[in-house]
Amino acid sequence: MKIYICPALMDLLAFFVIFAMTYAAGGRPDGLRECFWMGIVFPASYMFSSVIAGRFLNRKNASSFLLGSTLGMLCAGIFGLYAAGLWQVSIAIGIIGALLALFFNAFQTFMRGETIPGGLARTAARYTLAWNAGTAAGLIISGYLYSLGQLLMAIALVLIAAAIIAIIVFSPKRGHDEESCDESVEHSPEGSRPVSPAFVLVAWLMLFTVMFAQRPLTTFFPMICAQSSVSPFLASLPIFSLFILQGIAGFFMPLMRSELYRKRGIAISHLIGIASMLFAWLVPCYWASFVSFCALAPYAGFVYFSAVYYSSNSGNRTFNVAVNEAVVGLGSLAGVFACDYWAKKTGDIYVMYLVCAVAIFLSMIVQKLHILKSHRKAHRKNMRHT
Repeated sequence: MKIYICPALMDLLAFFVIFAMTYAAGGRPDGLRECFWMGIVFPASYMFSSVIAGRFLNRKNASSFLLGSTLGMLCAGIFGLYAAGLWQVSIAIGIIGALLALFFNAFQTFMRGETIPGGLARTAARYTLAWNAGTAAGLIISGYLYSLGQLLMAIALVLIAAAIIAIIVFSPKRGHDEESCDESVEHSPEGSRPVSPAFVLVAWLMLFTVMFAQRPLTTFFPMICAQSSVSPFLASLPIFSLFILQGIAGFFMPLMRSELYRKRGIAISHLIGIASMLFAWLVPCYWASFVSFCALAPYAGFVYFSAVYYSSNSGNRTFNVAVNEAVVGLGSLAGVFACDYWAKKTGDIYVMYLVCAVAIFLSMIVQKLHILKSHRKAHRKNMRHT
């Protein structure tokens, strides 16, 4: 169980630095431009690093990649805390994105190897809770410590990285020849839909959409708060609430496994996401954004759990997860580009919520059409065989 502290601590470290960098940018004259480029460089480097990692990772080398990426993240994180100006900020966030992708691709390879057959749902739930809790903690702690100075924040990064390394080194590990969920398919409970490989593509579509909606929020919201004289702690609170609540939602998803591999769960969760974004757009203020972020959590929790589960339960798992993480970067890029474009065009940064609502709606339609097409194709195949 304690190995799941590692993704929590890694996201704590990463988003501790990212929040500090975006809030600091809000206090500089060229802050919007810096935040835009952070929102572009981070997911781009994350995406390309994921594609590369998927070619090399396996059960035997995953631990080494975890240790190497942790040490690299410590150095990049300290550099990011002191970075100022477009070039320094861009270089720091690019390195952070690449190393974060390497760590999470390696960890998912590692955790599948450590999970016995039949334990995938529980593993995916723990993983979803862990990284969301870490992200939430990183945001809120950074918001609290920001005013105390960069040196204290750098010391905190050293302690976090040391804890990750200690857990990886001293945690007991299963033998590489022991059977794991990497070689088996976990079937859904009786009465629910059967496992469908078509849902791997659904996972990628869902991840693209949730990152399209979330990345602009984490990129631009701290800057908006800094420009509105909202304190760092209050600026971190809505995003903290989003991540901790979506982590809790993902953790309890194994109790709702009957909603997997079907259209109903997708429709309900996506409609919740659309409603939350529309509310924030219609009521453009801090507290409405706070409520909207919290309301977005059930949708995001469903997506993150399902994406890991679908991708890890069919076909080439390492490849599927590498595409998962690359799609995280691609969705982030698209979301930041789209929201920045419409904010500049309309002169209203809150229009990003409307852009996100439209994206979630369109994605829901595409997913439902893909599922319908795959079901019809499977039905025709069965009819030919009979």
